[in-house]
Amino acid sequence: MVIHTQPVDPEEVKSLIHQRGQVKGKVTRIKSALDKGKKNPQKITKATLKVYEKKLEAHYQEYVLRHREVIEVVDKKEEQDDVLDVFDQLHTETLVLVEELMEMFNQPQPFRAPIPSFDGQTENWPKFKAMFEDLVGRTRDSDAMKLHHLDKALVGDAAGLITAKMIQDNNYEQVVGLVTLL
Repeated sequence: MVIHTQPVDPEEVKSLIHQRGQVKGKVTRIKSALDKGKKNPQKITKATLKVYEKKLEAHYQEYVLRHREVIEVVDKKEEQDDVLDVFDQLHTETLVLVEELMEMFNQPQPFRAPIPSFDGQTENWPKFKAMFEDLVGRTRDSDAMKLHHLDKALVGDAAGLITAKMIQDNNYEQVVGLVTLL
């Protein structure tokens, strides 16, 4: 800790406060980019979020360092504590945004192609099954979700082939086998 025995230069105080403000500005710009990313998730990547997370940690450390320097040279320290609280809130909100957007990347992605339908005609089954398995069968979805998609894909003569009991039993592989036999 530096102990000043002579009066502090007001320009030095202004400079330190300005430097601290620049760090806050960096965090504010990151938060603004994240807000835009939340509204339009296609505009942000997981790599960008990881970089922002690292930058936020560095900016926090730099801000605290500049804040300590300001505290050493100003008289009204309580006012400066309020400034630190405001920055801390901004930093926390920004980190929360990073985490929320990261969670979006960890969620299963929705189907990109429409799920095909099966009309009950046996000659259409091989094509339907291949496409359905490719889109739904190999996903990490639960058997219940796969059964739901299969039930919705059955149209015409095939509609209604899956009973409530089949869905309740929650055995996707068995149901696909039964539909194949019908």
